[in-house]
Formats: sequence, C-alpha cells, structure tokens
Amino acid sequence: MRGTPFKIAGLIQKTEHRYFTYSFLKLVSTSALPLLTVYFPKVILKQLLNGEAFDGIMTTVALFVAVILALMMIKTYGTERCHEAEERYTKKMRLATGRMVMKMPLKTVEDPKLKDRLVMSNNAADLLRTVDIFQNILSSAVTAVSFVVVVAGLNWVFFAVILALLVIKVLFVKRTVKYNTERRKVYAMNDRKGNYLNKTAYYSAGAAKEIRINSLSDWFMDKVRDYRSEMLNLQYADFNKYASFDVILAILTGVQSFVILFLLAKMVTDGEIDIADFTMYFAAVTSLSSTLAGIITKVGDYSRIRLNFGDFEALKKESEAAADGVLQDNVKFSDTSVEFRNVSFSYPGTDRKVLDHVSFRIESGEKLALVGVNGAGKSTIVKLICRFYLPSEGQILIGGVDIPTIGEKEYRQLISAVFQDYMTFAFTIRENVTLTENEKIPERLYGWNGCRTWIERLKDGQDTFVSTKFDSTGVNLSGGEEQKMAIQRAAYKNGPIMLLDEPTKAMDAKSEAELYSSFRELAEDRTSLIISHRLASAVISDRIILLEDGHIAESGTHEELMRLNGKYAEMFCKQGEAYAAG
Repeated sequence: MRGTPFKIAGLIQKTEHRYFTYSFLKLVSTSALPLLTVYFPKVILKQLLNGEAFDGIMTTVALFVAVILALMMIKTYGTERCHEAEERYTKKMRLATGRMVMKMPLKTVEDPKLKDRLVMSNNAADLLRTVDIFQNILSSAVTAVSFVVVVAGLNWVFFAVILALLVIKVLFVKRTVKYNTERRKVYAMNDRKGNYLNKTAYYSAGAAKEIRINSLSDWFMDKVRDYRSEMLNLQYADFNKYASFDVILAILTGVQSFVILFLLAKMVTDGEIDIADFTMYFAAVTSLSSTLAGIITKVGDYSRIRLNFGDFEALKKESEAAADGVLQDNVKFSDTSVEFRNVSFSYPGTDRKVLDHVSFRIESGEKLALVGVNGAGKSTIVKLICRFYLPSEGQILIGGVDIPTIGEKEYRQLISAVFQDYMTFAFTIRENVTLTENEKIPERLYGWNGCRTWIERLKDGQDTFVSTKFDSTGVNLSGGEEQKMAIQRAAYKNGPIMLLDEPTKAMDAKSEAELYSSFRELAEDRTSLIISHRLASAVISDRIILLEDGHIAESGTHEELMRLNGKYAEMFCKQGEAYAAG
C-alpha cells in the first residue's frame, strides 16, 4: 500500500492536528535520554577514578540530574498531552466510521463481510499508534546512530554479534506479521459473535423474556461458554507462538550478553580499555542491540496498523460510492408515480428469484394495496422502492426517472415509510415522531386516530421518554401505540410517496379498522403502497395487487376482485369468517 504512511499522517493531522506537536516533544526527550544515561555515568566514573575534587564531581552529578529531570518533565508533558489527543481522536474516528456506515445501502450493511470489516476498520482509531511507532523508530534510529559512534572503535566482532541477533529478530517479526494477517479475520468474526451474545444476554429485553419463560439460561450460557472457550483457545495458541519466539530471543540475548562481556573483560585485562570504558561500552553495545531490535518490532507493529487503515479506506470508498447520483439533489418531482418494469430480484448470495418479471404502476396520488401470503415478495418490493437493493433485472422508475440515477439526498426526501421492523428510539415521543430536538408534534398528527388520548395521559405528554434507558420515569408503550407513533413519523416527514409494510400487525381488529378509516386523511394526496396480511387495507385502497410466488396473480379494485371470485376473494372471505368467529 504505497504512500500509506503519508495518508495516515494526513488523516491524523486533519482529525487531531496538535498531536504532532506533542509527539515532537516526546521525540526529542525520548531520543536524548538513553544517550545521556550511557554517557554521564562514564564521565562521573572517570572523575572518581582520576581522584577529582568532590565539588567538581557533584557539579557533574547536579548537571546530570538537572538535564535528566528537564527531559523527563518534557517527556511527561508530551506524553500526557498525547493521551488527551488520543482520546479525542478515538472518539472522532469511531464517529466517522458510524457516519460512513449510515451512508451505505442496506444490502451492504446486511452483509456479514461488512460486519467483520467494520470490526477491523474500527481499529483505525488505533492509527495514532502509527505516529507513536514512527516517533519510536526515529528516536531509536537517532539513539542507535549515537551508540554506533560511541562503539565505532571496538572490534568488528561486536557488530557481528549484534547483526546475528538482529537477523533472527527480523525473521521472527516477518513470521509474526504474516500470522497476524491471517488471524485478524478470525478474531473479527469471533468478536462479532461475542458482541451478539453479550448484547443478547445482558441488554435485550425481548431475549430476557424468552430466556426466562423457556428456561433457556443454561442453554444460552453454554453458547457463551463455548464462544469464550473458542476465544481462549485462539488466544492460547497465539500466546504459545509468541512465548516461544520470546523464549528463543531471550536465550539468544543472554548468549549475546555473555559474548559481549567476555570480549570487553578480555580488553580490560589486556589493557586496551579501563573500567569506565568497560561500563560505557557494555551499556552502549547492549543498548544498541536492543534499540535495533526495538526498531524491527515497531516496523512489525506498523504492518498490522497499515492493514487496519486499509480496511478503513475500503469502508470510506464504499461509503462514498454509495452516495453517488447522477441527478442534482435540488430537483423536484411533480410526478411521483412508481413503476416496475419487468423487475426480477434475487437476494445476494442466492439464486432464488423472490420477484420474477414483475410489472405494475402506481399513479401519482393513488393508494395501492399489495396483498399475499408470507414469502410472496411483498416486503421485497418495499425494499426495492426504498433503493435498499437494486433489481437484478428490469427497472424501477419514479416520475419516469430510473431510480439509480436520482441523487441520494433527493431520493430520501421522496420516501416516507413504516417498516415491519420499525424502530422505536429510547428518546421522547416527540423526538420519535419529528426526529428533531425541538420540534413539537403538529396538531393534525397529535390528534390523529386517538393519539392525543394516550399521549396526554402520560406525565410529560409528548416529552415523555419511551423506555427507561435514559429516564427512569419513561414508559413502555403498547405495540399498537408504538405502531401509531411510527405512522405519525412517516406522515411528519411528508414524503410524496408513502410506504406502509404491515402497519397494523400489533393492533387489534377494532384499532386496525379505525386506523384505515382515517388513513386517507393522513395520506392526503400522497402516492401510497400498503402491505398487509389482513385485507382491511385493501377495501380503502384504490387498487389491489395480489402477489403470489413472486408474480402478480390478480389485480383490480376490491369490487372487481370479489366479482372475479379468485384467490383474493377466497382470502377475503376466510378472513371475514375468522373475524366473525373471533
């Protein structure tokens, strides 16, 4: 990945520009400290051996302590400021990752591969370590050069000993980088599994009820235990591999130290150097060896971080590509008809056609009911209109325009939708409807279909929190109340195309009938598509399409389909009998 260090540096400078200033302070102090701790002891020892005056020795000691103290203070200040910058940077990067995911199409978000990549790219918050790594490499290089200058007059054997250990270290680091590249995907997949299990076990109210009523605690905790055992096995295998490398290096380092001590001791006995030189040279040679080994380790660390940055860049490109559109975002559609032209669709990774050459048109302002049994393809049509997926074959047009060519911002303004798995946010009722901080629910929606009655009985009215996650005085709404709130939200958005996918599944028959009787008032002149298993929605619609196995089986008004006496009429009569029996 050529140019990656500069890209990483550019991203860090853009996100947290002061970090480099603080890092420079760390660099200067960190580079100087090792050399001074090797050099000053030699000077002091020589003064002692030469019998210099106590005052002179203490002056050198005082200077040594003052310089070291000043450098330590600079290093501490730089380090603490770097930690503050790291905290801010981490939060900003996680926020940036979240924003990128929000821009992606549903088909991408639902792909397990994205979830693994998201786990890995979230490690981009670790990118500041790149600066720390380069800083360490640079300061270590400066230190190493200084040590080379110090020991330059020694025998070449010292350098050969250092080089031998360095070559082995390079081989180990290279092997470790390759191993980590393979393992990171395994860890990402297991982290995703662990996050799901933890979230389900401790934070899901629905799961808590299921686990308790069905006595599933042992069964579920066995799954948690199996996951943790799997992770421990992975970590244990890694520990064994890394530990074996460390043990071998420790043994070789011990052998290296013995050889260096032996050679230096021989030089002392031969009169080539004195005790002060012995002390300095031993510290310099061993420090040079460990410094060079440290540089190799940091290069290996950078290789891992570069992979994280690659995942972050891929996520960014995918997010930017998802926002592309040909039309300008300020285009207004006077015609909001929706047309399917010979549309076929299969979900990614499957060959089964959920829709097979489906063609129909919803005129501007028309109310169309889409009915059929489970698996007929009804909800898939909603997902396609929302552009969560694009057709495998054929075209979908709004106002005569092929939907992939419409700008993202403009397209989102066209659609108001209520989904089967609609979201109730743990915020206030007002925020759930308006999706804003300060707007109140408009009167026409506040009083719609009896909403005023159940909202005003609450202590804080529309400012009451839904759930107790953020406010202990919050309330848990019934399914029907939540569903009404989701419909209010879609109406508040005021998109010219309204999609309702099973909007009454949590309501009883009476509430459902009341909702549909007031639906036309709510939908006004919007182009509307209503999906429901229960056929009360069909009666108030302008037209009905019966979908069966991905094909349109019947189409017409309620009266026309009842006269046809086909599958729709059969379904309608059976449901009527069931309601009467109930």
